[in-house]
Amino acid sequence: MLCKLHSGVPSVFLVRRALQCLHAPPPASRWNQSRAASATQHEPETQTESSETKTRLTRIQRSQQGLDTQDRRTPKSVKRKVAMYIGYVGSDFSGLQIQPDQPDSITVESVLQAALTEAELISEANSVSLTKVGWSRSSRTDKGVHSICTIISFKMELTLDAAASFGDEGLQVAARINPFLPEQVRVFALHYVNRSFNARSYCVQRTYHYYIPASVLGLQSHGDANNETMDRLRACLKTFEGSRAFHNYTKRRLYRLPAKPPKPPVPSDDGMHRPASSMPAESSSHEAAAIPLVGGAARRSTGRVQKHERRLSTSTDGDQNGAIQLDESLQPNDDSDGAMILNEAILDDDDDENDHNHNGAATEAGGSPDAVDLWPQRTLQFSYQDDWGPGDKLGSAHYRIVRKASASDVLQLTPNGTPCIRLTFCANSFVLHQIRHMVATAAAVAIGSIPPEFVDASLSPCCRTITPISPPQTLVLVDNMNSRYPMSEDRLELQEGGQSAQEYFYTQTVQPALSAMLEGIEWAQWRSELSRIQYDQGAMSLLLSQHAAWKATKPVRSSKQSDEQSTHAS
Repeated sequence: MLCKLHSGVPSVFLVRRALQCLHAPPPASRWNQSRAASATQHEPETQTESSETKTRLTRIQRSQQGLDTQDRRTPKSVKRKVAMYIGYVGSDFSGLQIQPDQPDSITVESVLQAALTEAELISEANSVSLTKVGWSRSSRTDKGVHSICTIISFKMELTLDAAASFGDEGLQVAARINPFLPEQVRVFALHYVNRSFNARSYCVQRTYHYYIPASVLGLQSHGDANNETMDRLRACLKTFEGSRAFHNYTKRRLYRLPAKPPKPPVPSDDGMHRPASSMPAESSSHEAAAIPLVGGAARRSTGRVQKHERRLSTSTDGDQNGAIQLDESLQPNDDSDGAMILNEAILDDDDDENDHNHNGAATEAGGSPDAVDLWPQRTLQFSYQDDWGPGDKLGSAHYRIVRKASASDVLQLTPNGTPCIRLTFCANSFVLHQIRHMVATAAAVAIGSIPPEFVDASLSPCCRTITPISPPQTLVLVDNMNSRYPMSEDRLELQEGGQSAQEYFYTQTVQPALSAMLEGIEWAQWRSELSRIQYDQGAMSLLLSQHAAWKATKPVRSSKQSDEQSTHAS
């Protein structure tokens, strides 16, 4: 070894450094360093893979030995959208729907909610508000009204075993719910439905039965199909069929169009913006106030005739879905008083004999009390004019399509029961109290208290009147029809098992209850009210003549309207 000596540096130090270099190991190459680092990095992954493989093998071994291998991520229950068929006798309930503003009232839905919670089919957290489970009902009924075919759709929580054994009708689940329900309420069957199913919107047709004691019409217990009273009754019921304005058979204020927003300010002649309130505009007061219903037809008849006619074909012969056939040449007319906007006429589906949110002595336009509140006066009030103005304007919501209105012969619901007549009403939907007003009006015509021509006039958009109303005790929802599913075109229907349960409940529970209700003293009181209806004969003659003139000009108005639409289209 050669050591270079420098001046000023001790030679012993340099020798010592040289000896250290001789005994040190050779420096590692870059390739060796990279290889060592790679081995260090891959060592933990190898250990992890080995651990996962060991765990996987352990699970397989446990499964082969029949041990519990349920993964924590496997759900213990599932939620399924179902349609539940129910029936109930509504005498002891405050209607079907839960009333949040009346928490102490007992409704059919409130007992259903409690039963489903007890059966652990909806959680307690979701039972506080049924909107959390997508709750929807096919029809809403008022206090005292009954049903044997109401459909309720919601998301039900099922165990895996219950979901696997649900079946086509869910009869086991129904049997699980019924023990928690009172005898007046029963679940018939349940069906799986898709997520988009809504019991309210899918129900496109409803059928009600109403029972009247034969004594109200003065009929004998054996009945007589050719009786003149029955002839007048059936002829009057036929008048209700078709697309008609039922504004006089409900609280029409509930179905009025919303008021138009205030007009924006516009510049005046001096360049200043004048507020809309100081400009000539439509009066905010109801014109009906100037024309009180005092039993005579109003003689003021200004403005043009309301263009309310829309040709609707309710025939279902060519459509298995039962859909409404529309004349495509007709389009809505925005300036038509009482015009029936076609699209809304089909989609609109309001209260269905339900009056939970409108109780008390509410008043109609111009301070006239509602029909239900005024009727104890037994005075038939009416008025007839072409234009009622914006304060009492009819809209599409006042119109309904009644497919059937008929009356049976005299029958008995139970052996030795009260003889009665069954009235049948079938429609896409009904406005509030519509059926009860139709029943009372038809009964009044049958016993001669109201002229039959008055009924047709009351269905005109030009007429404003107060029609009588019947008791609610014997009104029953007996059938409904759902629209077909878009893809499969199947229709939700009650099947054999549910039909058997429905028939048993109807014969053993509903019919005996109805038969007992027909024996009440309120029917004699109602019969007395109908027989004492009063009205001015001269005013009635004027009303009927005005209505006849209005009907005579209907072809002219229809032709003019078609010409206007053709001109607008071109």
